[in-house]
Amino acid sequence: MKLAESLANAGRTDAAAHSYMLAAETAEPHLVLELRRRAAEQWLTGGHIDEGVNALRAVLEVGSMRLAKTPRSALLSLLARRARVKLRGLHWVRRPHTEIAPDRLMQIDTCWSVATTLGTIDTIRAADFQARHLLLALSAGEPYRVARALAVEAGFAATSGGKGRARAAVVGAAARALALELQEQQPHALGLSMMISGMTGYLMGDWASALRDCDAAEHILLERCTGVLWELTNARRFALSSLAFMGHVSELGKRAPKLLSEARERGHLYAETDLRTRLMTLTWLAQGKPELAEQNASEALARWSQQQGFHLQHYNQLLSSAQCALYRGEPAAALERMDTKWPLLERSMLLRIQALRAEILYARGRALLGALGSSSRASEAEVWSVASRLVGEKMAWTVPLAALLMAGVHHRRKQLDTARAELERAVAGFDAVDMDSCAAAARMRLGELLGGDQGAEQCTIAQRFYDAQAIADGQAFTRMLAPGFGDV
Repeated sequence: MKLAESLANAGRTDAAAHSYMLAAETAEPHLVLELRRRAAEQWLTGGHIDEGVNALRAVLEVGSMRLAKTPRSALLSLLARRARVKLRGLHWVRRPHTEIAPDRLMQIDTCWSVATTLGTIDTIRAADFQARHLLLALSAGEPYRVARALAVEAGFAATSGGKGRARAAVVGAAARALALELQEQQPHALGLSMMISGMTGYLMGDWASALRDCDAAEHILLERCTGVLWELTNARRFALSSLAFMGHVSELGKRAPKLLSEARERGHLYAETDLRTRLMTLTWLAQGKPELAEQNASEALARWSQQQGFHLQHYNQLLSSAQCALYRGEPAAALERMDTKWPLLERSMLLRIQALRAEILYARGRALLGALGSSSRASEAEVWSVASRLVGEKMAWTVPLAALLMAGVHHRRKQLDTARAELERAVAGFDAVDMDSCAAAARMRLGELLGGDQGAEQCTIAQRFYDAQAIADGQAFTRMLAPGFGDV
């Protein structure tokens, strides 16, 4: 057991899981289930999905629980449990853990393991268990477990984006208040709360706030906690994702390679896959190496589970592949790749997450726009439909994405005044939400359209950004973010 704990603290998840399972073979009966739960948690944290799910199912069976067989059945279960949460409310009565039956605490901890470790892999199944986790924790009333459950609930509430903003804020504030109260005895609650706050900011499109909270969470987790690899990994993940959305490629290029090296050294498959399929793609594209980005994403996904469905990691590889094709000026190829995987993506329920839905819609809209006239799959009506859906998301960061797409359609129609107005709207919108790379691409297109001194000024501003971020090929970067304009 002590060896397993030491390995877990060192981030050696696979070795830790094997040690926990070995300990369970000769442990006293009351410890066996807990050790197997910890083993499952380690495997899932490290990205060893098949081993983790198999171990988890054995633990769940003892507690009369099970993972949903399909994303659809998980959704139905989730909706039923969320209705119970709504009827019950968030009130709870404080009780020390000594007054709560051990099997009830074990149930709560098992639900915590599922909700967290599957949360950034198989989100819909994780959400189902989070609803159960919250109900059990509130009913039991043990403060630390309530703090954990409230924090994670805030994160899941934020996945719906703007629609979940109010609930995420209320639940997150309750989690933070309780975490502050417990921080001397349980600093993990505060680190978790800060990490979820960063995740929530990311899901709401508040990239600067997300980056600040994730960095603060990383500091707390490193300085005051042990055995928090999942929390640390995701604090770093959402920090890097925020940098990517802002287009701060230079800082991304400083942080991400170090984390990739560390993940490989520890055999941390989850972190390595996340970095190679998504978080480092922008870094490699900034270096002018789309082939390297595609190779890394494909190799990483080949090592991922092929048995448990379409995960967030499959989505990441799909998006990365589309980005690379757009960077190379191959929008029809990007469109074909997305069309091939779209049914799997829809069945996975990942599109229920607003940030993912809007992100992949923008990628699809760009591919459609760039492929107009060269692919039978693309039409102006489809581009317009994607733009309308992005506007319908009603988020400050999705509206300028729509404006950039609509500018391309108007440009193609030779409606240059309208195209210019949409580009100006896109630039202003991107500036307002710190999406600097998208703003630079929109400025470059605006400058090309305006021409003369005014146009040259816009192009110069965009190029300065590319130079500051060490982006090797500003033209290719512009083509990736704003394709389909052609020659003015």
